[in-house]
Amino acid sequence: MTVGLSPGLMTKGKEQYDQLKPVIEKKYYGQYIVIEPFSHEYFISPRLADALREAKTRWPDREFYSARIGFEIVLSLVACCGV
Repeated sequence: MTVGLSPGLMTKGKEQYDQLKPVIEKKYYGQYIVIEPFSHEYFISPRLADALREAKTRWPDREFYSARIGFEIVLSLVACCGV
């Protein structure tokens, strides 16, 4: 599901997730990751809302790439969401 994230940022976020995946998948399987594609900073939490809240606190006006670690479904979120 994509919500407002540009295709370029979506690709960049996916590439960053793929690089992190071998490191984070065993420890954080089933949790959520939110990645800010420009800074490469990421936030992991059992709840998507918590990871997004952390990301928005750090980067209030940015778009984020999000995924559930270990799953193929991908979520991309825009900072305008009311989380």
